[in-house]
Order: sequence, then structure tokens, then C-alpha cells
Amino acid sequence: MLPLAPALLTFLYHTRQAVTHPRMQAFLAAERAAAPVVPLGVAGFCWGGLHAILLTHDVPQNSVTLGDGTIRPLVDCAFTAHPSLVSVPGDVKGVVRPLSLANGDDDQYMASDKMQVVTGILEGKEKEAGGARYEVVVYPGAKHGFAVRGDRADPLQRERGDKSEEQAVSWFRRWFGEPVRAVGGDAAAADGGGGEAA
Repeated sequence: MLPLAPALLTFLYHTRQAVTHPRMQAFLAAERAAAPVVPLGVAGFCWGGLHAILLTHDVPQNSVTLGDGTIRPLVDCAFTAHPSLVSVPGDVKGVVRPLSLANGDDDQYMASDKMQVVTGILEGKEKEAGGARYEVVVYPGAKHGFAVRGDRADPLQRERGDKSEEQAVSWFRRWFGEPVRAVGGDAAAADGGGGEAA
């Protein structure tokens, strides 16, 4: 790990939230203005998970005023898997737009104690909203990175990655008004298939 420290520090410096988040917001504002009626969602993995979560907050910089004066949110919904650098509970308490989260049961960056807090917050918001606007699926045995760079040679990690992909696709289809179909033609279980819905 020590030989990687300079590269990691450089990465963290150049990709810190104060630098990257305004760029994402500007990009999404341009997309929303160009096609205001087209549903817009974001997916964030690991480092990008924090940004996906933050984009669901109801703050002025997460909206755009269109030419007709209408104010629209930058995104309609978000999905994140194995997010990192998330401040719990603060970053999760601000969530107001639909959010789906996939995580391992003891991820090194979002450990089980943090996941319990996240799940509790989102379940509370779910009750307040009176509908299915938030989803947390915990995948037992899934390692950090399982959704995008999991070990495909490991049957468990491959299966967890495939199920989290189904979760994401199903989530976006739901919020974009498309019928929910399983990825690859298989019927997905209601709990995300292989995970424990929280």
C-alpha cells in the first residue's frame, strides 16, 4: 500500500469534491436544459457514489432554471454501489430524490455499522414519503468494488455484481417509466436477487 500512497494522494487531490462536484452539476444542468422533459438519472460507484448521493439533495445548485422559468432538479433519481467518502449520517440525511443503494454486508468504506445508520435513515424517509422512493440492498459477502470491478472468476462476486446490475437497471426503468425486465432475460427477485432488501 505504501508505494501507492503518492498516486492515491494525487488522485484524491485532483478529484476532491470541491473540484469535481461543480463540474458534474454544470454538465447535468446543460443536459437538463437541452432536454428538459427527458428523465435524467446518475449512477455512482465507489468515489462516484458520494456524488450520486449528493445530487439527490434539494439544494439550489442541484437545480436549473429553464428558459420558460421552470425550475427542474438536475437528476430525477440516482443509484450507487459501494459508495466511499460518504459522511454518515450527514450526506444521507439530505437525500430527497429517489435513491437506490447496493453495498456489501461489511464493505471496507461503508461498514455494517454505517450501513445500519444509512438503512435506518432511508427507511424513515420512505415512511415519510409514503412510497417506494428509496432502496437499500445489502449483498452478503460482496467485496468493495463488486458492482463494477468484482472478481469475475469468483462465482459469489460475479453473482453479486450481476444482481447489483439488475438492481440498477430495474431502478432506472422504474423511474423512467419503462416496464421492469430482468437483465439477461432472468426474472429478478423482488429483493434485488441475492441481496437482502433493507
